[in-house]
Amino acid sequence: MNNEIQQIIPVLQADGLIILPTDTVWCLACNALNEKALAKMFAIRERGDDFTVLVDNYARLQPYVTRIHPKVTAIIDYHERPLTIIYRNVTGLPESTLGEKDSVGIQITKDGFCKSLIKELDAPLAIMAAHYSDEPCPQNFSEINTKLLQAADYVAKYRREEIEKYDLPTMLRVKKDGELVFLRK
Repeated sequence: MNNEIQQIIPVLQADGLIILPTDTVWCLACNALNEKALAKMFAIRERGDDFTVLVDNYARLQPYVTRIHPKVTAIIDYHERPLTIIYRNVTGLPESTLGEKDSVGIQITKDGFCKSLIKELDAPLAIMAAHYSDEPCPQNFSEINTKLLQAADYVAKYRREEIEKYDLPTMLRVKKDGELVFLRK
């Protein structure tokens, strides 16, 4: 795993795109702080509104989120499934990553490969499911469109043989008053 991470880091540092397994599905990914890489990823997927920023821990989350509500901390700590939280008034990320009201979905990964990659890169990843918008989300590596695989600068070898089906992450938004609104359970 470490050898592969060492091969991926230069790709991500050079505006590159990778395809890798995450806590949920296989994703197209890039350095979330790199505008050129983000533009490439959005162009390949032909849309820019369905991505998540992936971080490895709370420390990496804090520069982007001005306040982490205590309810959110508890849910992150105790939720067993992957969890994407839509944060408002996010700072420190390129404008192209921000949606309405400077909001973006951020997930703290539990996957060891993703954690190690983010730590070594010293930056969050922007991820989008590895499929085109007119296709179903691939359940495993073998279902990823060949055209998308060829568009990436690197395709991870890690977990390619798995045939397990993964669920999409739980998704929630925190309202101003602290109320949690589940968008996907």
